Parts: sequence; C-alpha cells; structure tokens
Amino acid sequence: MRALFVLLPLPADSERLLADLPQGLAAARARLVVRCYPPAEDERHLWSLVRAGRDPIATRRWRGLGASILLGAVLFTITAAILATAFDMLGGMLQIALPFGLFVGAFLGGFAAAMTGTESACDAVRALAKQVRRGDVLASFVAGDDLLLEIIARCAALGIASRRAD
Repeated sequence: MRALFVLLPLPADSERLLADLPQGLAAARARLVVRCYPPAEDERHLWSLVRAGRDPIATRRWRGLGASILLGAVLFTITAAILATAFDMLGGMLQIALPFGLFVGAFLGGFAAAMTGTESACDAVRALAKQVRRGDVLASFVAGDDLLLEIIARCAALGIASRRAD
C-alpha cells in the first residue's frame, strides 16, 4: 500500500476526485482509506495539524525518538560524571556514575519524547506545505498503485497539487 497526499481547496473535492472511477478500479476503492485534515492557515499550521494528528503515514517519529534518547543519555552521563567528581555523588566512583548516567539519561530522554511527541511531517507533506493557501485541506489517500495513479491523473487535470509518499 502506498500513500498520496493532496492539497484540496475544499474538503468536498475529495469526493470529486473519486467520482466515476473506471470499472476495474471499483474494487480498489473498497480498500481506499481517505483522511482529511482541518483547513490550514499557512505552512506551519499545516505541519502542526499533521504532527498533532499523529498519523503514522504522514509523519516520521523514529528519528526524533532516537535523537531524544541519545541526547538524554549523553547529557545525563556528563552530568553524572561532573556530580561524581566535583560533589562526590555515588562516592565519587566514576565506574558507577557513568553507567548510571547513561541508562537513566536514556530512559528520561525516551520518556520525555514519548510524552511530548517527536513526530514531524514526512517529505511529501513538507513539499505540499510550501504550496498551501489559507483554507486548503490536506487529504491522504492510502490504496493500491493503480487507484493512486488514477487520482494523480485527476489531480493533474484539475490543477490540484499532489505528492506521492513511498
């Protein structure tokens, strides 16, 4: 399954794109998943809508989660080392303070990431966000390749911006 992101001027345009499908694509329409986001004001607002929606198709999250865990581990290891040497925390023993800082920092970094969310818009959504006008609606279509190609062709015919996410 692949995804297609379309920037619609009106929410009702998603039905116009799917009207009168060829006979061979009628069965594919039964498996089609469409998600429409609220109207966006500008590029940053669209990003925030996608991020808040936590849609796994429209967002990336693992890179931010990994970065949070790594950053937490590094910062807390450095902090534990400073506290162990300067203030005699954990008896001043670096062989205890360093693993302690590493594991506790990784846990806290992952916990903070899970609580705040590390989602960011995928590349296809970022490309479409540059073209957003006030009131545009982002719609995602998840289906097989044949149906998505038909929707891409209809978007091109209607002058509607679309991007395919692989």
